[in-house]
Amino acid sequence: MKLLLAIIIYVFSVLFVNGNSISDISKSRIDFFISDESPVFKGFRDLCINNNEVFITDNPKSRVFVYNFKKNKLVFNRQIGKHGQGPGDLSLPSYLSISNKIVVVKDQIGFSFFSLDGEYISRFRYFGLSNPFVFNNKRIYTINSSIKESHLIDSFSMEGKVVKKIGKKYLKLDLSNNRIKKNFPFFYNGIIVNKKKFLIYINKNFGDILLFNIMGNLKKKRSTKEFLDKKGILRFNNNIKTIAKGIAVKNFRLTIKPLFRDAYIGGTNLYLLSNGLKEIKIYIFDNRNLDFKKEIRLHSSNEDEFLYYGDIVETISEIKFYFIVAGEDFFVARFSIKNELIK
Repeated sequence: MKLLLAIIIYVFSVLFVNGNSISDISKSRIDFFISDESPVFKGFRDLCINNNEVFITDNPKSRVFVYNFKKNKLVFNRQIGKHGQGPGDLSLPSYLSISNKIVVVKDQIGFSFFSLDGEYISRFRYFGLSNPFVFNNKRIYTINSSIKESHLIDSFSMEGKVVKKIGKKYLKLDLSNNRIKKNFPFFYNGIIVNKKKFLIYINKNFGDILLFNIMGNLKKKRSTKEFLDKKGILRFNNNIKTIAKGIAVKNFRLTIKPLFRDAYIGGTNLYLLSNGLKEIKIYIFDNRNLDFKKEIRLHSSNEDEFLYYGDIVETISEIKFYFIVAGEDFFVARFSIKNELIK
């Protein structure tokens, strides 16, 4: 009896008292399947939630599918773009971002702007790597991966003009090594999230978080290494050793293992998602000062399905996590947790 009581006290202290973790929220899951009359997305690359609509980029079909939530179904509403290279066309789209009732899609040609209804607005050409980007206050923020330039982030106007260069490339790399030079862009493989008063960059491979104010000045930098689990630590150490060895491997992309998949901003929270397909850990930081808050865990429901790209929506009472699920079928799963549990 005493042993059982001790176990209960220990579990409670680990999950709640230390304030660093929350029980697995997988039981909150609700699945939304594509209705029979709706087209099915296949080569998905990104997902955005806007009000009651789901925007999904379909890479091989070169378009964005828009669905509505209706009970437990995704009902097709419209598509944005079509395959081609003319105005309003898309060529292998990857990421998208929505702000100010404008949908921005990144493809092989550049950035295309559409209204929420799918009406073409404009486009500018951009041939950089297909890194995640964020669109806010009529500005696009994306990672500058050029070895010839020292700044970290470019801010573009909707006309394609660089209006601000933010941050500095900070990693100490031996550029006399040809393999490091060849793979230079991948060292800064990362995620950008933005609100009106600040901008946050997360390095996927090394776990650094950089917080900039709206003027582009670095306010704080922190490492996420202390929050990683054993698998994350192994990946981190492997990535550091790969640099130390001067990329002493033939296939850099297979050797470097990203620590994180994606990140989101909501209220005063920064949500950082671990790079898992079966189990995902969500690390929650205060986006104003990068102080660590909580850790949430969720996982797939069976061995035959994987959790891919997603989005996060905060309401007054709860936080909702959306993921594209790939198994026998493609659909969207939603997990949720009460807001009060992470304050």
